[in-house]
Amino acid sequence: MIQTDAAINPGNSGGPLLGLRRRFIGMNTAVAGTLNDGTSAQNIGFAIPAATIESLLKSLKPARGVCQSAERSVGVEITSMTPSLQQQYGFKTPRERS
Repeated sequence: MIQTDAAINPGNSGGPLLGLRRRFIGMNTAVAGTLNDGTSAQNIGFAIPAATIESLLKSLKPARGVCQSAERSVGVEITSMTPSLQQQYGFKTPRERS
């Protein structure tokens, strides 16, 4: 997934994410919202990379419009960073990276 600050609102997800030179780089898909703990993420959206879309298009059958061989799914889950997640994925804080 590509993280973007492009505005993604109801009705315009699925639209193109364009680069500075108007080159297609992905498809706008999801926007971060309010978490279970009440905190919210503003102006954070996600797009499926163009290369991923291109590889999936090859598996579409002509005139059917559905993926016959896809064992793939794309999803995003927003959660707060916890010490256990930080340890599990090896994430470091900016202070730890210095």
